[in-house]
Amino acid sequence: MPHKAAAEARKDTEMQVLITGSREWSAVQKPLMLEKVREILSWCNNENHEVIVGDAYGVDEFVRRHCETLGLVCRVFGAYGKYRNPDIGGIHAMCDFPSYPLRDLKMAQQCNMCVAVWNKTSRGTKIAYEAARRLGKRVIVRTFEGN
Repeated sequence: MPHKAAAEARKDTEMQVLITGSREWSAVQKPLMLEKVREILSWCNNENHEVIVGDAYGVDEFVRRHCETLGLVCRVFGAYGKYRNPDIGGIHAMCDFPSYPLRDLKMAQQCNMCVAVWNKTSRGTKIAYEAARRLGKRVIVRTFEGN
């Protein structure tokens, strides 16, 4: 369900930050990746930035839940005419893309900056941050390896 109060309260956001991340992680990676996402979201909150995120499980789901807790504006992008996990927080921005790679490109176009929290195997995360990089956006990639 969209977090309308956050949207109304924070219309004056400074920047749109795409946070893209892996859907899967090892037991070693998970706490490290989620702590990095918390740091990014804390920074976004302090700097009054809006968050752009996909609708997948893993990092995307964590971002949406944490944005709701913080009251951060979070625009969620789906594909194929639907949103996965539609009841998790965020403003449903667009979902009419015929594929996830096209959705990832649109998110990259919409952001001013992209932060990737990546397990070094997720294709979608790589597609999103490479698209942002090709568009000349500032891109930060934080990788997490290990079992």
